[in-house]
Amino acid sequence: MAPAAGTSGTTTGKNEVTPTLSVSGINWWTTEDELRDIISVVGVEKNIKEIAFRENKINGKSLGAVNIEFIDIESSEKAKAKLTQL
Repeated sequence: MAPAAGTSGTTTGKNEVTPTLSVSGINWWTTEDELRDIISVVGVEKNIKEIAFRENKINGKSLGAVNIEFIDIESSEKAKAKLTQL
């Protein structure tokens, strides 16, 4: 898996910063457990609020992208730093 971490601290239409990390370029077979294992290296896996894989609406297959929502922006930034090293 060689993910390309997008920006954490994503802004909404109201210019509010959110602690969501967008990761693209991952293999379609990547699991939630694998993502948690990678993020556990920086010690913020318990701060994950939700992991949402982006899927094709017709066939349900992964699009190779995922949104990882954390409870705070600091955790999101730590995970981003680790994922961009891969």
